[in-house]
Amino acid sequence: MRRSLKLLEIRERDLVRDISNEEEVSISKVRRIVETFLISIKNQVLLGKRVRIKGLGTFSLQQSFEGRSRVCFVDISDEFDLDTEMLRSDLVNLVSLKENLSKSLVDRVVRSLIYRLHRIENTSETKIVFKDFGTFVIKDRHIQYTPFD
Repeated sequence: MRRSLKLLEIRERDLVRDISNEEEVSISKVRRIVETFLISIKNQVLLGKRVRIKGLGTFSLQQSFEGRSRVCFVDISDEFDLDTEMLRSDLVNLVSLKENLSKSLVDRVVRSLIYRLHRIENTSETKIVFKDFGTFVIKDRHIQYTPFD
């Protein structure tokens, strides 16, 4: 008997609303923090940095077959290089400065985002699309990222 897995799609705005309710922060602030956090990951990678987010994985730059650079995602850890690597705390500081919000608020929202991604029902494949960033697909507690090309 073959068990079919359904694809569940979560809208970005629903995730933002849930984080807003959980953290008791306005939806607009949560949206700004999440968008700036994700765009900061992308921008830092495009500048040549590797971005390692505990609980999410490592983002780095890779050449595609067409010769274009694109953001890629790996969830394996190898040697750590302070010159080329940024951590979640670095991005929290960056987002805090860009959005003129406290580091503790930004950190709470980012932690909540990562926690929510891990808490998603694992019996089905779940897809979350973030505009201007890409797609996270979660299955069996494994998070995979696919960039927009």
